[in-house]
Amino acid sequence: MVLEMHTRIRRLAGGLALVALPCLVAAGEKKADKAPKAEPRPAVRTVQVKDDIVQFNVRMTPGVPEPGQVVEARIEMNELPPVPDPVYGEQIPIKDAKLTLDVTDAKGEGYTLRYLVHPLADAGAYGLHFTPNRKDVYRLVIRGVHHTRKLAGTFYLPAGIWPFEDPGGSKSAASGRPASRLPALPTGMGPAVPASPAGPADPETPAGASPGGEPAKAAGSPLHQAMEKLGQKWVDLQVALFAGRRLDADKAALAASGLQQVSTVASAIETPQLGYAESMRELAAAAGELGTAVKSGKRGTIQTKLRKVGEGCNRCHFAARWKVLEDPMHYPDGLR
Repeated sequence: MVLEMHTRIRRLAGGLALVALPCLVAAGEKKADKAPKAEPRPAVRTVQVKDDIVQFNVRMTPGVPEPGQVVEARIEMNELPPVPDPVYGEQIPIKDAKLTLDVTDAKGEGYTLRYLVHPLADAGAYGLHFTPNRKDVYRLVIRGVHHTRKLAGTFYLPAGIWPFEDPGGSKSAASGRPASRLPALPTGMGPAVPASPAGPADPETPAGASPGGEPAKAAGSPLHQAMEKLGQKWVDLQVALFAGRRLDADKAALAASGLQQVSTVASAIETPQLGYAESMRELAAAAGELGTAVKSGKRGTIQTKLRKVGEGCNRCHFAARWKVLEDPMHYPDGLR
């Protein structure tokens, strides 16, 4: 009798376990469904940083670049008045400021490159391109002077890292649309001319600039293809110069030679742009001089020749891309 009761109890317990199993599985699935999904990498990332009554609205495209990918940065610099301005309201654009951008790897603990930031057509708007060369979190510091007032703002950019926790805690937004009162920045804003190097001294690593986009021509046209190749050669040059702790002279010389060859071929392309052929020939000559400087290993010479190449790129962009100059050969005097 007792044995029979034990047998019945075991059978009942086994049945209850089988009934409970689907419920446990279903509960586990519901719990898994509630796990947060990682957000996709933003196409555009906007950041706001303040210095007293001045606010920098920074829009970066792409929002989370891959190493070696060109980043387009648009900076809107505004004063926040205590009383709304009758014309501009709560944000007054700050014009004619002199700005630079310091880009430092390792969350601000590594090497720094300093870029000049160019004023754009819209009041209070400035911009540049730069290229993060390795997977890392970069600290970006805007430094500026407006009249006698010195300004600064710090924010961070992840390259090849997502999701990303901002170590600076700056106010940011990730979206496909610009969180801005100004129109979107035209693609291919042009390279920043390199300023002086900042951060730890490295006799073989010059400060540099980054590439911009090509003149707006039909995709697949010879001019479009040439400008794409020029941009890629510029990226190759940046990687050779800055991807390691020391300059890779062989790769840098090869990249400079490639830039020279593409510029020479591009100079023969027919285009209605005034001064185009001459500007391409000068760019080719500057690239050749840079290749020679790289082989010499002299940091000051490399920096001077790299600046000359950056100015050659800017010359064309101010004319063909931004339509600021009629003739690229009027750069820089035509900007005054």
